[in-house]
Amino acid sequence: MESTSTTAVNRGRILRGPFVAALVHDNTVSHCIAGNGTDDGGGIAVDFNANGAQVYRNYLYDNGGRGIYVYNADECDVYSNICHGNDGGITVSCLSSGVETATGNQVYNNTLYHNYNGSPGGGTSGSEFDTEIFFGGYHANCSQNTFYNNILAPDGSGRCVKYYDYEPSGITNVCNYNLFYQASRM
Repeated sequence: MESTSTTAVNRGRILRGPFVAALVHDNTVSHCIAGNGTDDGGGIAVDFNANGAQVYRNYLYDNGGRGIYVYNADECDVYSNICHGNDGGITVSCLSSGVETATGNQVYNNTLYHNYNGSPGGGTSGSEFDTEIFFGGYHANCSQNTFYNNILAPDGSGRCVKYYDYEPSGITNVCNYNLFYQASRM
């Protein structure tokens, strides 16, 4: 999927597996809003074993959900994207404690800023999602992911990075060499 522009009500671009090595690049996705109380109003979703996907050089803004989310997918590369004004920047997670995993993903060279818009479309909001990068998950199958060389600048209400560690041992997610900018809170 390349070189498209999407302004939509409901969902942006969604890749649902199982398949391997999809490319999503050079797209603009904005104003995707779902009124169903979920995070479906996001920009680009890599979901359900869409393993090996590459998401790069996309511009995502003003979406009711995350700019980019990688759920239950392994060995994906998310790089050189710009995300701002979404309800969250980039999320890497797995949503179930079963056989689903989110491992070996790399998120790098992205610019993420002001990704807390209050979720106007009824998406999932709250302190856990008001962040530029969210990783980990509610279950133990999210590990061996790397987050590096990103530029992160939340607005006064959000966070740069939110990480959940539900795996009892052996977590190997790495978050290094990112540039953080925090606006003063007045």
